[in-house]
Amino acid sequence: MSVCRFSTEYVEQDFIKLDHYFIKEFVPNAPDQLLKVYLYGLYACQKDISLETMSQELNLSADDIESAFLYWQEMGLVTILSSDPLDVRYLPSKYGSAQLKKYNKDKYQNFTIKAQEILSGRMITPTEYNEYYYLIESLHFEEDALLLLMQYCVQLKNNKVGYKYITTVARDFASDGITTLEKMQEKLDTLKNSTENVKLILNALKLKRTPTMEEYQLYQDWIEHQGMELNVLLYLAKQVKSGGMTKLNQLVTKCIENKLYSIKEIEDYQQQLDMLYTTARKVVKNLGLRYENVDPIVENYILPWTSYGFDEETLGMLANQCFKQNIRTLSGLNDTITKLYQLGIITKDDLMQYFAKQEKEDQKIKTVLEKLGLSRSVNSMDRHFYRTWTIDWSMSEDLILYASTISQEKSLPLQYLNKLLSAYHTKKITTVEQAEKDHIIMPDNTTKVKKKEPSIKQRSYTKQEMSNLIQNIKEIDL
Repeated sequence: MSVCRFSTEYVEQDFIKLDHYFIKEFVPNAPDQLLKVYLYGLYACQKDISLETMSQELNLSADDIESAFLYWQEMGLVTILSSDPLDVRYLPSKYGSAQLKKYNKDKYQNFTIKAQEILSGRMITPTEYNEYYYLIESLHFEEDALLLLMQYCVQLKNNKVGYKYITTVARDFASDGITTLEKMQEKLDTLKNSTENVKLILNALKLKRTPTMEEYQLYQDWIEHQGMELNVLLYLAKQVKSGGMTKLNQLVTKCIENKLYSIKEIEDYQQQLDMLYTTARKVVKNLGLRYENVDPIVENYILPWTSYGFDEETLGMLANQCFKQNIRTLSGLNDTITKLYQLGIITKDDLMQYFAKQEKEDQKIKTVLEKLGLSRSVNSMDRHFYRTWTIDWSMSEDLILYASTISQEKSLPLQYLNKLLSAYHTKKITTVEQAEKDHIIMPDNTTKVKKKEPSIKQRSYTKQEMSNLIQNIKEIDL
């Protein structure tokens, strides 16, 4: 059930209605936290929002929210029908009275005198006192605890420090249950003990000023709750070029997320990260691509590839060869790298050995083509045929060359060779002697006049050596 609803006098709309009277008479004097509760409550009236949800969204306890509505009830803008469960009805602002909540000033006479002595640089207004009275009565601050906090804020800023700063810090402390003099003294002693360390961090950031309360709070969180050490914080601070404590906090958060708690761990991670980004830029360049931001490439491609064992040099070389083979996408390069990994080819030495093996095989295929009278480069279909003959059918090189000699007079010599070797395979012929004895002749409708081909002697491979590797990889079925 929604914690807030409109009264029958208040007409529900699809928007939050704030009339001029409310803005003029109530907003100027209402404490920020109370105003936040009132506005969110208007929203809750229309969206069926529970007290639990409201508490989470506003980062306030249920008691804080109820205290805020008590304030607005005294203003005449809401009525609380029930405290358990909390049930609030909003009334039109015309029913309200814009007078501030009446506090017993005599009750706080000693507090007001001491507060003015602490904030001697300016006069405390009735509105400001009203905020302090609210902290005492609604958030249960002990007067001496609040005065001690005011003294500390003056030390951090000066005796003209604004009340919004004081009340903001007070609410933060109250959310941690620090409202008594004893707990306040303990908290402030802890903060004071860390003063020198926080100043060291500011110096490392090249900031020449007094630390703020927020910076003390950050430091305490890093040390006490996140497990960071001062030497690590100083190391990170020296890495910050601009952005001050905000940037440092981002670096600390990133280290915590990656479980980096020592300088060595951070240095090792940074070195690896630099290498990954250098590799990403090199791969992108070699593929002929342009990316302003290589973060996704590092995460989705470079990290997996390097986890396979590929290094920067090998990845750059493969990207360059893929570009030459018209494979100009990261996904295309990824397919090639995945196949190489499955073949156990990872390092540069592995690749060079594979190049030599493929070059040797291509030379054998070239010899077969020349026997058939075909003067051309080896292509993917030739490699497929040759692997079928030698691996699947277990044909010897001598038998393949013998069959090539028989096939060279035929009209389609390569097709005839395939049919002839298939027949050998079916009849389990594995040697030249068996083939000569069996003397198989495959059907061939036409014969061709053999042309005297000039003797071709060519053995020049430079750039193509690596190109063949990429082409071969594309042909492998895994």
